[in-house]
Amino acid sequence: MNKKLKCLYFSAIIMSAAGEIYYNEECYQEIRKYGLVRRWKSENSARPLANLKAYINVTDFTVNTKYFNGFPKEQVVAVHKLIRYPLLSCLKYDSPQLIEVIRKDFLDRNNKNLPLNISISKEEFLSDPTRFGDSQALDVDNHIFKGKLKDGFFIEAGGYDFEDQSTSLYFELKYNWTGLLVEPYQYYYEKGIHKHRNIASSRVCLASTDYPSLSKYNFNTQAVYDEPSPGSMEFQCLPLYSLLLALGNPTVNYMSLDIEGGEFQVLQSIPWDKVDIQVMSIESHFLGIRTEGSLDDLIKYLSEEGYKHFPNVHKVGDEFVYRDKKSKEAKSIKLTNELFVRNDIAVKAGLIL
Repeated sequence: MNKKLKCLYFSAIIMSAAGEIYYNEECYQEIRKYGLVRRWKSENSARPLANLKAYINVTDFTVNTKYFNGFPKEQVVAVHKLIRYPLLSCLKYDSPQLIEVIRKDFLDRNNKNLPLNISISKEEFLSDPTRFGDSQALDVDNHIFKGKLKDGFFIEAGGYDFEDQSTSLYFELKYNWTGLLVEPYQYYYEKGIHKHRNIASSRVCLASTDYPSLSKYNFNTQAVYDEPSPGSMEFQCLPLYSLLLALGNPTVNYMSLDIEGGEFQVLQSIPWDKVDIQVMSIESHFLGIRTEGSLDDLIKYLSEEGYKHFPNVHKVGDEFVYRDKKSKEAKSIKLTNELFVRNDIAVKAGLIL
């Protein structure tokens, strides 16, 4: 970056709080593609990107998935409609224009109040939630909320098909919670929205930056923060904080973060002084494998943000075999998730700190 661009970059960081252009390397790359400043920028500080629709990139892409984590699996053939807004990288996570775009183009809701369409009845599910869902929700309820919190709010990423091994469905069906489900894989996302859950949902990946970004999605491993494979495509990633602002920045009673790697990086992008997130289950078995950062690093980081780690609350899952991207050899790990509780919530729940 030349001296002039560096000067603009640092001055823009200061201006970004007012909702103006947030110059960063990704933003500069996109600006170069679209020509003169006056063609893409407006003088409105709340909506500084002009004619944003003109720069949307829409691509139909056929996914022919034969493998998962490097090994044969049931083949899935599906057509993805990839919608990307490259210039969004020029907006910081709290930009009014970005929040407006997310509300209009990146959030789905069951606005018609269609009846729930899961594979079993509500009564069947609640008779044995661990049989049809995931035990993490029960762990959190038994240890933290203890059946007392009604009408709460959750975040689940990735949402998969919104039912199978869901970490949020239990709270929705038993205590009338609602929330946000995030899932970038269109094949599973479309299955999910036809379940008609009482939620908001978004077919994007979560950004590891404080602005929207475009990242390669690996269809083989169903992960963004893994080494791209042949057929990987650029997906639109949005900051988690931006998605929360688009929903009114509610108190998040429970967040489940399971994105096949990159959990630590997404957590590092969150402005913790601006959000109210109480309890988190974080997938941990890919820490240090697909992305940088060990479990110890994660525990230290979240401790500094006011969260206590409670080990061994979530049960260890089955053995998972994957192909190591460096050695290309088969390796195995146990599926693990770690529970983190904000200190004040832990005290309220009677947990020893």
